[in-house]
Formats: sequence, C-alpha cells, structure tokens
Amino acid sequence: MTLSRSLLLALALSTTTACLSPKPSDGEDGATGDGGGAATSCADLQQGNVAPDTLVTLTEVVVTSPLTQEGDGFFVQDKGGGAWSGMYVFLQGSFEGLYLDVGDVITVTGTYTEYYDFSELTVNGLDDITVTGESEVTVTPMTDTGDMEQWEAVLVSLADQTFAGCPNSYGETALQSGLVVNDLLYAYEADRNATVDELVGLVEYSFEEWKLNPRSPDDLVGFTAGDGCTYTPAEIHDQAATDPEGLGSVELQGLVVTSGLTESGTPGFFVQSVGGGEKSGLFIFLHDKVDQGALDLQVGDVVDISGSATVYYDMTEVAVYDAADIVETGATEVPVPTMFAEPPDDWNFWEGALVTLNQVEATSGVDSYGVCSTDWGVNLDDWLSTYTASAGTTWDSVTGQVAYSYGETVILPRDATDLSGGEVITTKATVRQVQDGTVAEGSLVTLEGVIATSPATGGGSGFFVQDVGGGEWSGVYVYMGGADWDVQPGDELTVVGTVTEYFDLTEIVVASDADVVKTGTGTPVASTLGSAPADWEPYEGVLVTLEGGVQATSDVDENGQVSTDWGLFLDDLFFDYTAAEGDTWATVTGPLYYSYSEWKVCPRTAADLAE
Repeated sequence: MTLSRSLLLALALSTTTACLSPKPSDGEDGATGDGGGAATSCADLQQGNVAPDTLVTLTEVVVTSPLTQEGDGFFVQDKGGGAWSGMYVFLQGSFEGLYLDVGDVITVTGTYTEYYDFSELTVNGLDDITVTGESEVTVTPMTDTGDMEQWEAVLVSLADQTFAGCPNSYGETALQSGLVVNDLLYAYEADRNATVDELVGLVEYSFEEWKLNPRSPDDLVGFTAGDGCTYTPAEIHDQAATDPEGLGSVELQGLVVTSGLTESGTPGFFVQSVGGGEKSGLFIFLHDKVDQGALDLQVGDVVDISGSATVYYDMTEVAVYDAADIVETGATEVPVPTMFAEPPDDWNFWEGALVTLNQVEATSGVDSYGVCSTDWGVNLDDWLSTYTASAGTTWDSVTGQVAYSYGETVILPRDATDLSGGEVITTKATVRQVQDGTVAEGSLVTLEGVIATSPATGGGSGFFVQDVGGGEWSGVYVYMGGADWDVQPGDELTVVGTVTEYFDLTEIVVASDADVVKTGTGTPVASTLGSAPADWEPYEGVLVTLEGGVQATSDVDENGQVSTDWGLFLDDLFFDYTAAEGDTWATVTGPLYYSYSEWKVCPRTAADLAE
C-alpha cells in the first residue's frame, strides 16, 4: 500500500513535525560536515553486513515517521519498503529549524549502533542530514509476526486487530494477536475490545518486546470503539490472573473506601465493591506525583477512580497519578468485611478485600518491620496502623485488608478496634535478659524499675535505660518513633515495648507515650573501663566511662562523629560538641551506641567530656 503526498502532509501536520533547521557547521556540534562513512542501506545494516559502531551513510532513504514524542528521533526506510528495510535515526545533538516531512528523501550520516538489541543510526549534527527529494511511502503488509526481526523499524500494517485493553501508564496496549502497541510517536486512544480494520505503524524493539507505533489517528484504519475502560475489581483480578500484560488504563465506578491512607510501606488506600466478597477489593497506589494533601477520603466514601491497573510484585493494584482522578460521588456505604471462621482455600481471591478472621493467635511478636505471624498462616502488618503483640497474644477477631507483601499474604488492621477482644501477653524482663537473648526478638516485654541514663536524642526518637547498678548487658535503647516524652537521666521507669533488632542494635520499640511511665528516681551508674574491651557487645546500650585518657584521631566529620584511639567514635546524638584531631580528654562518659557498623560513645552534655 502507498500513501499519497497529500496524506503524508496531513500526517506530518497532525503529529509532531521533525524540526531541523540548516545551519553552517562550526564543528562544535559533533557534525561530520562533509559526510564520511561508507554508503550503505538499511537492509545492509539490519542483516548484519556492517559491524556495529561503524560510521556509515544511508543514501536516498525515505522518512517514514514524524519525530518521537520526546523529539529525539525518527524512522527511515529504503525505498520500496519490505523486510529488513527500516532504521531508527537517533538524534544526538542540536537539531533546530529544518522541517522533515514524512515522505522526504534524505541522505544521512551517522554511527550504526545496537542499543539494547535495537538497531539505530546515531546522528550528531544538523549537517549530517540532507533532504534530496520526495517519495511515496511504502507500507508493507505484515502477516507473519513469528519472526519480527525482519520488520524492525519498518513501516508495516496489520489487518483485523483487536485491542485487549486500554493503554497503560507507559502508553502501551496489548493486541490480542500478541503484539504491543506503543505511543512512541503518537498518544493514540484505544479501549478494551476496540477493533481496527488495519493498523499501521513503525516496529520498535524495547524492554525485550516488539511494539508497533502508529503515527496519527489515520494509522488506526476503520477504528471501532470497544467496551470502554470501565472495569470492576473482579474483572481486573481476572485479567491479572490470565493476562497481566494486558492490564492498562481503567475506570472504576462506585467503589467504597475501606481504609485510610497507609502509614508505612507503599503509599495508598483500599477500596472494594459495595457488599464486599471475593475479588471485590483493590489497593489504590498513589504515585509521588499525587498531592495527598488534596485527598480527604474517609472510610465509607463512595468514589470513582481513573488509573492504570498493574501487577506489582504479584499484588494487583491500580496506580493513580493525579488527585483529580479520585472523585467522591457524595454517597456513602458501610464497608462490609467478609467473615471467616477458618482460612480460605486461596487467599489470592481475597487480595484487596476487607475481611474478619475469628479466633486469632499470634505465633510471634511484632518484628522490626511491623510484621507478626499468626496461626491462620497469614501475617499481620502495620501498613495502616501500629499494634502490639507477642507470641501467644490472642484476639476474638481480627479485621483488616488483605494484601501481598514480600511473598506473604498479610492482613492489615486499620486501627485498634480491628483487633477485638485481644489479650496481649507481655513478659516481665530485665534489660540483661533482653540483651543476652533470654527474651526472644519480637517479644512484648515490660521492663520495671529501669533507670534512664540519657535524655531523648536530639531528634526526639529515643533514649537509653539500664538495669539498676549497670554493668555488662544492662543497657538498651528505647525507640519512641518521634513520640514526645520528657525523659531525664535518673528517671525510674516502667517501659512496655517490643524487642527489636534494628541493623544489629537491640531496641525496645514502644507504641505510645502511655507505654513509658515514670515511677520514681534513681542513680544512673556508669561502667568504668580502663581500656577497650575485646568485645564491645556486652556494653551495648550501657552507660560507660572511658578513663585513663581518650584522644581524638580525626576532626568532627559531617555526621558529628570523631574517631578516637579507643577504636570507637564519639557521636553527637545528644549534643553538638567541638573537637579536633589531637584533642584529649581525661574521661569520656555516655551510652554506648551501634550504628552504621560502628561502636560509638554518645556524650550527653559537656560534663561528659572531662579534661
């Protein structure tokens, strides 16, 4: 099939025109000026007759496309088209002013390259492109899609094609024939089961897929709209199970918001169909382009959503890129959880849905990632709300969203009321029992009568406590997560929290201010060391005094640290001290901290650096 010059001109005007303006070559834009490079054809390049990274000149080739939407290239082919006849021209440099129309005949000089197995001619300057005439553009009918290599960069047509879905966030849509349509040249529109009598476009290879790129609406010959882009959650789940690559733009209508925004993990929230049930729920992922401050969603709101359906690490979700694509309809519905007395045969059918599990027991404590295993074979996770649990904690029921994370099905409680009738098991322990491994990581513990050995850190995220009398294994860091607690050295405290290992630092992670209670006052006792021990581990979290002289072996670095002749660092966790290489102190006192694979003593005030 050939296209007339008038149609070619219409194509050029209806799409991005390749704007290249002639100018004298001054040698600064990388142009070869007078050409150079052996004369060859697209077919020679595509069939391997020329080695990659060779400077070549394509003579009398026909421009078959406008510039890409990014403005960084266009397609050409040998006159007459056919297999092996096409080439992509990548523009690297300054190209302003010359108007290349589809149908222009040009001579172009550049370096033949293979870019991730896609053949390209890289052109460095304006003088390397010369328009020599005009020609009709040949569109080659393609009937064999089994061997796509021969059609790379060729202008081809496919008869009787059906779109499997709507374009995804990358501008791609799968055809039921197996090829992918892409928007490299033109932002086409399509919907589920839309058909064309003939689809024309340039063949591209990227991300290990063959793709067809139409240039304008005229390349979708005989386009007939399909079923639109409105999907139910069940249809999206079914598509994800059978053809995840076919997922794309979707419109969701009349769904009920079942959760607030996530507090940790992936940003987003959950919705489900009115009434809930199997395949009723979805996670709505909020891209970082979304202004979350513009969202005022409440559980029970009914919303319409436009987004891009995808499967991300085996979890089906809909990505939203603009807050305006989430529209509240003004209606409200009570979110309905599906009740379970025992685990379902397949949790995949319930991904994204709101469920209630009856009679649940924790089989571990909450780890540093907010995860707790249960006797239901699924984990609880803290995406939506923090919670406390230890091995043996039981609940009459647990309500939450079903999600999939790191290869595991998880239930996400939304607030404290989703954990009903719970009996939280806590273990009374000493700091020594926490540090020496007597109490397992993940256990919820109560430390009674411990003495604070520091104030809160400069960022207010935590403080140190230790058993009365101090000594090896007696100290630990209490992580408050930014909670506001006015703690001072010498406060006697009762602390309830979860034993956690955070990058090899043992911590007690407390959930709220109420988990730290002042019960009196005491005296912090520092463990005196006359030399560096063979192993600092027993003193982790302990208030120590280094005596006999400490010398700085560096200046204070950008992290507020200075190395010392004791083989550890001083750190500004509590106050900004001053020091320089060669400074000495008679004694240095502070809690021993571990971070970024280094041991550090953290002076609390200037008095801890005794001269």
